[in-house]
Amino acid sequence: MGLAIRDAASTKTHEMPRDLSFVFGIIPKDVFDAMSEGVVIGDSAQDFDITRISTGQTRAWKATEEVMIEETKIQYVKESLPSELLSPICDILPNSDIKNLRLAGPLLGRKCQLQISRVFISPNPRNLDVVRSTASLETYHLGIEEVIWDDATLMPFGRDEVLFDEYSDESEEEDSAEKDAEGRECFSWYTRGCKRNIKAVKDRMADQVSRPDALSWKANGELSWRQKTDEDVLRYALHQFPKLKRVIVTPAAQGYLFEPLYKIPMIRSFPYDLIYPVPRGWPTPWPRRPWAFVMPWIGDEAVEEQKNQWHGARIVTKVLAEMKHNVTELIFDDHLLQTGINHLALNRGTEEYNNFCDIIKCPGFRKLKLSLLVGLWLAEEYDIYEKRYLRDALYQATDMRHFSFHTDFATNRYTSTVDIHQYASLFDVFPIDRWQKLTHFGLSNVLATQNDLISFLSKLPPTVQTVELSFLTFMKGEGHYRSLIEDIRDKLNWKHRPVEEKIKIHVKSFCYLSYYGRYICINREIEEYVYNGGSQPFQLGQRGNGSDVDQGTGVQRDLFDPSWERPNESS
Repeated sequence: MGLAIRDAASTKTHEMPRDLSFVFGIIPKDVFDAMSEGVVIGDSAQDFDITRISTGQTRAWKATEEVMIEETKIQYVKESLPSELLSPICDILPNSDIKNLRLAGPLLGRKCQLQISRVFISPNPRNLDVVRSTASLETYHLGIEEVIWDDATLMPFGRDEVLFDEYSDESEEEDSAEKDAEGRECFSWYTRGCKRNIKAVKDRMADQVSRPDALSWKANGELSWRQKTDEDVLRYALHQFPKLKRVIVTPAAQGYLFEPLYKIPMIRSFPYDLIYPVPRGWPTPWPRRPWAFVMPWIGDEAVEEQKNQWHGARIVTKVLAEMKHNVTELIFDDHLLQTGINHLALNRGTEEYNNFCDIIKCPGFRKLKLSLLVGLWLAEEYDIYEKRYLRDALYQATDMRHFSFHTDFATNRYTSTVDIHQYASLFDVFPIDRWQKLTHFGLSNVLATQNDLISFLSKLPPTVQTVELSFLTFMKGEGHYRSLIEDIRDKLNWKHRPVEEKIKIHVKSFCYLSYYGRYICINREIEEYVYNGGSQPFQLGQRGNGSDVDQGTGVQRDLFDPSWERPNESS
């Protein structure tokens, strides 16, 4: 039985198999007639909006799967839906729906290919198996452009607890203290009831055979002997993925419970709603302590087990330095977890420093995002700055297009810990005169002085299109955000550029949930102030660095969920 589809421009109807009705229901009459008559479709295929195909419509097609497997229907699809239509349809569908289409029949199984452009590596066996499978399939290995290394591996219970997120109840205690006694009494019965129900559920599950913690423990038990395997898989990936151009190393891949940054194969293989201690890998602050410890990297005090907290970062720099490859982008991203690569690892003489230099000096290397962990070390001990180790390394990257630099420095100390005579100028750290092709320059969570920063920004090459100045802390008496953007407006020539060449200014500011990846985005307000005479978005706060923004200014966003956005009602 076919379905009658009426064209909006006429009173005619067309009969078609019900399994194709969701497609032809959005195709204009002339395109439909052309397909029905076997005419090759040219530009007319562009007359309708492919984006009108929804997930619900693909599911409707799946509901008639038993009809589509019939040979006559498959033949009809072959004759009526040319590749020039099927390809753009698949381009806008998520892989979950493409999988359903592929199950509809052998023809669609061949024509509808999954959109796979990245793979995930970690010591986890599931992640490694998927990489091997992808690399061995000619259909997919040519499309891989990105490797993401999850540098936060599951660890056996009872050891290395510092590698897991430590969740504090400080906020809950503060909220509770603010409530009056009457309010607490009103909800006490409700709280007691919830706790009793949770206990009952736990008691009922006590003797279950397939316990999630047992599954997690079993997976953890396989990690120790796979530490070498993940290095081999990365080498295999570099050989098998000729279009691979980007490697990302992050301890934040697993995000938060039920909100992973990436839906890596390991997480997809977990039992539904599994609750487990989300690891971080790289050192992070403990509750009520705003910094992470940074241990020596070389010498008698260096401990190999401590250095292996950066297992993925060490493997990636080693392999990329040793092998021939096409990788031109290297990203170490902490995603606001107040961590990063141990800055002592990039002191001259370490294996990691030498590997780092070998990578970024390669011709064509164009993008670097570097997150450094400085912890409790004082400025006079930052040889990476004082002795220009970092500058010497970056000096060799003459093809740099995109550079971002982030530390945990500004969030874990008062500016009084650093004397102005110990401050390292931006010119001593970043060889801006060597980067004449630069299009993006970003600073985040660093200590700055206003005059030095303005002087540095004035030397950016004319190719720069975007600048990020997020979470900055200014030395006492050396400026603040409010006066900084005034100087950007008045002392730099950015506002005199043609509209299409104006530099986009990106600024993130702290909010009360910044530790959990949330921030206040004030890009629009700052550009309005600098370029169009808008109102000043910053107010001088008690901290003295002018980074406070009023409620209603900017929007709150989430690094772990790009779709999450809220008005800034409580900064």
